[in-house]
Amino acid sequence: MDWGLGHATRCIPVINELLRNGCEVQMASSGQALTLLREEFSSLKSFKLIPYSATYSSWLPLRLKVALQLPKFLYAIWKEHRQIKRIVSDEKIDFIISDNRYGCWSAQKPSVFIGHLLNVEVPLFQRMLNRYHSYLINRFSICWIPDTTENSLSGKLSAAKLKHVKYIGLLSRMKWKAAEIQYEIIAVISGPEPQRTIFEKKIRAQLLASKKKSLVVKGLPESPHRSQTDNLTEVSHLHSAELNEALLQSALVICRSGYSSVMDLATLGKKAIFVPTPGQPEQEYLADEMMKKGIAYAMPQHELDIAKAIDESKKITGFGIYQHTNNLREAVRELIDLQERKENTETKN
Repeated sequence: MDWGLGHATRCIPVINELLRNGCEVQMASSGQALTLLREEFSSLKSFKLIPYSATYSSWLPLRLKVALQLPKFLYAIWKEHRQIKRIVSDEKIDFIISDNRYGCWSAQKPSVFIGHLLNVEVPLFQRMLNRYHSYLINRFSICWIPDTTENSLSGKLSAAKLKHVKYIGLLSRMKWKAAEIQYEIIAVISGPEPQRTIFEKKIRAQLLASKKKSLVVKGLPESPHRSQTDNLTEVSHLHSAELNEALLQSALVICRSGYSSVMDLATLGKKAIFVPTPGQPEQEYLADEMMKKGIAYAMPQHELDIAKAIDESKKITGFGIYQHTNNLREAVRELIDLQERKENTETKN
C-alpha cells in the first residue's frame, strides 16, 4: 500500500525471506512506497500500480476526508485487480503477497493479505463497514497478521472474524545490536501531507531551540538531501541499514505511532515519544495503549513540546528487547508448499 512508508518497510523482511527460499520475487506498488522498495531491491523487477492517491486536509476530520474519497478507493481496488490479473498471466506468477492492497489477489493462485488493522472503528455504520472489510480480505487465501497472540502490540485493531488467519510475529527490517549513543534525539518524520510537513516544521524549530544533538529523518526517499545546522543534522531519507544504525545510536526517538514504527522500536528496544497523525484513530489508539503501559510517552501534534516530552520520557520504560515468536519463516514455507502441491495436482490432472 502507498499510504506512507510503513507498509513498504515491513515488506522488506518478507521479501528477504522469500529470496532466502530461492524464490524469484517481483514487486508492485506506487508512489514513495515503490521508490523505497526499488532502492532496497534494485535488482528485482517491479511494476507501478494505480495509486490510491489519498489526500488529507489540515482542517477536515480525517475520517470524513477518507469517507469522501471512498469511490476513488473502490475504483483503484478494481483497477489494481485488473492490473494484477495481467501481471500474473504475463509473468507466470505462482503466488501473491499483498500488504493492504485489496485488489491484489488471484482466484487461480494462492494469495496472502498482510494486515493488522482488521477491526476498523468509525463513528457510523461500523458493523456494516467491518463486514465489507472482512469480505474484501476473505477473497484472499489467508491473512497474515504481523503480531503475536502471546504478547500483542496491535491489541483490538487485529480482532476480526476471518476465515483463515495466521499470526506471523512482528515484521521489522530492523536488527538489534550494541551501539554507542551519538544523538540525544532522532526524529523520524512520516505520514500524509500536509501533516508530514507541519510535523517536520514543528520538530525542526523545537530541536534547534533545544540545543540537543539531534538527527531528523524526513521520510522523503524521492528527494535526497542532507544538511547540518548547529546541533541539528537533517536527511531526506536513510536506507534500512543506515536508519537501523541511526536509531540504535539515538537515546530517544520521536516519531508517529504507526504500527510499523511500533514494531521497529519494539525490535530495537528503544524509548520513544509518539506524536500520532492528527485525526488518525489507529495511531491515536496505539499511542494511548503504549502510554497506558508505561512503554512510551505520547502527545498530540498541536501540543508538541519537546522539552516537556524529554522530561516525561524519564518516567517511561521503553520497549526493552521485545520477546516474541516469529513465524514468518514457517508462513513462507507453508505458502511455497501450498503452491507446489497445487502445481502437482494440476500436473496430474
